[in-house]
Amino acid sequence: MKIPTKVVIILLFCSLFILSFNFCVAASNIPLKKYLSDKNIEEPENLIFLLQRCSAIYTFASAVLLEKDVTNSKKFIDIASDLLFKSTELLVIEFNYKFENAEKRSSERRKVFFEIYVEDGKKNWAENNSYIK
Repeated sequence: MKIPTKVVIILLFCSLFILSFNFCVAASNIPLKKYLSDKNIEEPENLIFLLQRCSAIYTFASAVLLEKDVTNSKKFIDIASDLLFKSTELLVIEFNYKFENAEKRSSERRKVFFEIYVEDGKKNWAENNSYIK
């Protein structure tokens, strides 16, 4: 399977975004640094996982920025939506999901990841007044 260059660039940017804020662990999630070292990013299931998780991170960042920086919050939510749509597309293309089912699954997975990031953000805020460690 040939992965579009745009998808690879978005995933790399997302990974760097995550790593640069030391956002590597979200509660019960495996650290992305470890996940990326143990998995082949070209495998569709791994790519879908990363797209959904990155979508959740961007959604969380958007929520954090919403009150103080609406412009960047909007940009982050747009990126989150694009990433989620790409994961939905891959579920349809690679695993023959019906679009509605793929969309529902992607949204549910992002919600789970988002809730984990919110929980971690609250813990971080209580410890050091920052949502990011």
